[in-house]
Amino acid sequence: MVDTPPQTPRPSMPVVVEVFGPTPSPVTPAPLPPVQPIPPIPGPLFDPVDVLTFHYNKNMAYAPAAKTYDEAIDTVRELWPELCEFDRDQISLHVGGSDQLVRVPKMAWQIILGDVPRYEVVHVHVNELPPPPQYQGDEKGKVNEKAESEADKARPSRGFFSRIFKSKA
Repeated sequence: MVDTPPQTPRPSMPVVVEVFGPTPSPVTPAPLPPVQPIPPIPGPLFDPVDVLTFHYNKNMAYAPAAKTYDEAIDTVRELWPELCEFDRDQISLHVGGSDQLVRVPKMAWQIILGDVPRYEVVHVHVNELPPPPQYQGDEKGKVNEKAESEADKARPSRGFFSRIFKSKA
């Protein structure tokens, strides 16, 4: 075994701590008030807008904001009586999106109304139905037989039975 020399104790060195500023004093925190639940907010998160700007056919008009989509359509028809000749389903309402107009369907009217700014422009579009088909005929509503026979001659029949009957004739 190897003998190790006895170790001499090291002299203890004093620890110097520098404190900048006043010496902190112990502070006891104040007791927190009891936590109370937040009551639910009734209705929409935002106050709905009260005035809108309606735009149709290069004309604009201010009107009170309607609470429902049907009331908005009624307002538009009152502002522009010429729209009364169209069915309600043919009239649609649009608001400005980031780079194009966005249609507001009936189911989203109240949601959108809670988020648009005052005087927001609501664009009115009319989806016109295509015109009824035009038939050839004379002024009494009877079909012009001459025009009908010429059309039959110009248009050969291509059906299966027309080939059978043609071959027998």
